Amino acid sequence: MFRFLQKSSNPYVGTIHDLIGHLVGTGIIFAAFFAIVWLASFVLNYLNSIYPFPAQILEFIKNFELYLIYGDSIVCALALLLTAWNFISSMVRGEK
Repeated sequence: MFRFLQKSSNPYVGTIHDLIGHLVGTGIIFAAFFAIVWLASFVLNYLNSIYPFPAQILEFIKNFELYLIYGDSIVCALALLLTAWNFISSMVRGEK
C-alpha cells in the first residue's frame, strides 16, 4: 500500500511506518480485548441483577475481570516497549 515509502532514500521512513503500524495494531487489539471484557462484565452484572450469584462466585468473577484487564494492559505495555526497543535499535544501526 505504501510502497513509495519503502523505496525512499531515507531508511527511517520505513522504520517509522512500521512503528506506527505496530502501535495502531496494538491499540486495536487492546481495545477489542477491553470491549470483550467489558461486554462479559455487563452480561454478568445483568445476570446478577436477575438472579443474584452467591457472594463467593460474584467476588471470583469480579477478580477475574480485573485480572483480565491487568493482563491486557501488561501485554500491550510489553508490546509497546518491544516496539520502541526495535525502533531505537534500528535507528542506531541505520537499517530498516
